[in-house]
Amino acid sequence: MEWTTTAEVAVIGGAVGLGAYCFSCAGHVWRRRNAPNRGTRVPGRLLGAIRRGAGAVMIAGILGMAISVGWLAAVGHEGLLEGDGLFTVRRPADLEVVHLTPHSHVEEGALLARFHSPEAEAQIAVLKLRRESLAADEQVLLHQVLTVDPEIAQKLADANAHERTLRTNLSDLTLEKERLDR
Repeated sequence: MEWTTTAEVAVIGGAVGLGAYCFSCAGHVWRRRNAPNRGTRVPGRLLGAIRRGAGAVMIAGILGMAISVGWLAAVGHEGLLEGDGLFTVRRPADLEVVHLTPHSHVEEGALLARFHSPEAEAQIAVLKLRRESLAADEQVLLHQVLTVDPEIAQKLADANAHERTLRTNLSDLTLEKERLDR
């Protein structure tokens, strides 16, 4: 049991004990003050039964405490872990443990645990296959003869014809300018 748990149990037990004591004192005072007014006291058999029941509960409580103390003494504290310089490695929910170090003492920077994700490995395998497929497609395209797109060829021919027209106009304008300059 941890120190905080023991302290909580002690505080709760003390509060319950104090409450029981205050309740019994209040009952005792009430009974003493009201005894002359009632004219009769609690019947002897009922009072004896209450005392016997309270005594039995008290003895059972004392025996229970003695048994628990004896059990703790007999069993001992084997298996308790003290965490001075203790580090824990927690596995994320979507990963699986591949390797844990078998050593009790580990050097700084050494590998403690290795994890892997089956989902991530499946995605990596899919991406590798896709990369291989693209590389194969690239090889096919590199060895394939290029085809001429008729629409692009027509646009290129039109652009060349327009360029020839513009060059002819430029040469005509240049000649006309030289004639006018003379």
